[in-house]
Amino acid sequence: MKVLALILFLSFNAYGAIKTETPIKKEVSKATLKKRKAGLTSRITHKRLERALRYSKNKDNKKAIATLIKLLKQTKNRKYEYAIVWQNLGLMLAGMGENKKAIKALENSLKLNTLPYQQTLSSLFTVAQLYFADENFGKAKEKMKLWFSYADKPKGQAYMLMGMILGQGGEKEKALDYVNIAINSEKKPSEKWLQYALSLNHSLKKYKNALKLLVTLTSDYPENPRYWKQFYQTYLSLMQDDKALAVMDMAYKKGFLTGESEIINMVSLMVYLKMPYKAANIMVNEMSLGHVKENQKNFELLSQAWYQAKENQKAIQALDQAGSLSIDGNLLAKKGYILLETDDWSEAINSFKRSLAKGKLEDKSKVYFGLGLAYFNQDNLSLALDALNNAKSLDSDNKAIATWIEQIKDKKMALNEKEIKTSI
Repeated sequence: MKVLALILFLSFNAYGAIKTETPIKKEVSKATLKKRKAGLTSRITHKRLERALRYSKNKDNKKAIATLIKLLKQTKNRKYEYAIVWQNLGLMLAGMGENKKAIKALENSLKLNTLPYQQTLSSLFTVAQLYFADENFGKAKEKMKLWFSYADKPKGQAYMLMGMILGQGGEKEKALDYVNIAINSEKKPSEKWLQYALSLNHSLKKYKNALKLLVTLTSDYPENPRYWKQFYQTYLSLMQDDKALAVMDMAYKKGFLTGESEIINMVSLMVYLKMPYKAANIMVNEMSLGHVKENQKNFELLSQAWYQAKENQKAIQALDQAGSLSIDGNLLAKKGYILLETDDWSEAINSFKRSLAKGKLEDKSKVYFGLGLAYFNQDNLSLALDALNNAKSLDSDNKAIATWIEQIKDKKMALNEKEIKTSI
């Protein structure tokens, strides 16, 4: 293959530099081009073109190229035939993936200004495609602009190509105009066209337009997980969380949300939108299946869901599992506050004490405050006052702490007076 490629390179370059006698300076008008008639092709040229085509079909590229190169020399003085040979050579090289050489051949063919209307359009379109494939978007755009100036009724494919050229060249707004025309010209646009339109709309943050495309994509290709994920992500971009969750739920039921981060995002959104019971059950199920790790962060989320669902015992159990994995006392503090709500003062005191012993707390004053409330509800006013004074020393501006301290002092004073009166 390397030898063949070298032969093709040398043979093509030997004749690729041939200059046309009348290089184009100004593009011909559409009216002039449409009047152009096909020239005559000699029988010998016709046969040799057919021979080259047979070689190409039989995968004998070496002989096919050699035949056309030889024919170029023989037709150099017959302008129309010369253009036809260059055109065939360009198309053959394009089929072989030799884009740069194909472009050169087709450009040589076009510069002769002799190909009739349809052949000129066909060559221009092919050259534009080749420039695009070669990532020369400026040249591709130039050729397609010329093509559009000549075409009578451009089809969707042409608009799509121009849209892709403009998009890759950074002109995304203009690209989207062409792509929309392409899509609207078809009863059922191809999936790739819709995908490209979607990518443009997302990059331009035109999320409402993206949603319309995703409705079509999820309807026509319901088994593609990618479209469902893009669907709910687009709703999230529009801050339409409820609709995002509805799509997430459908995707989950279809078995498309299997990654841990996807499941966690859905559960978190359920908790945020006050659907805690469903969120908790999904977490429990996915943990049991091994899709979601049994780590501190995930147990915390599970606890939050159970707590919001008013399943305090389950919330405490999840916090215990999270706390066993934690290096600080913050989760034990959370557990203490839930225990306060269940009137389990002893366990709340135990949890707050363990929290303080473990340390590294986000808000130590809050833990002392909770401990003080638990002692107060056990009527242990002295310990309650000690805990609340510790809280106040850490957060002197907290009015709630100050109020509780005054209430407890008043209660202690009242109890002391009562004891004095009783003793008298």
